[in-house]
Amino acid sequence: MQGTDVFCAGLDMDYHGRAFEVPSTLMAEATDVRRLTAQCARCAAAATHSIRHEMTAERILVGATDLYAPMCAEHWFEERMAQQARARSNEMIAEAEDE
Repeated sequence: MQGTDVFCAGLDMDYHGRAFEVPSTLMAEATDVRRLTAQCARCAAAATHSIRHEMTAERILVGATDLYAPMCAEHWFEERMAQQARARSNEMIAEAEDE
């Protein structure tokens, strides 16, 4: 497709910070990639990640601000650690209740 301009828009990572396959492949083949970012919901820095408000098993869950928030890498990491700690705590409580 020489001489053809192709424009794509979308997220390049899921809420776990794992690359989506199609955007990664497109970016690898592109001659020019322009990454745009939102503002972090906490500090207004460039948001390179998305955090899901509630942990669920589905990798892709369609939603907007009701489910996701843009975050800079620092705040995304902090929130992921907090979510994982809450999940471990909930598991321990559930195990204790089963005994």
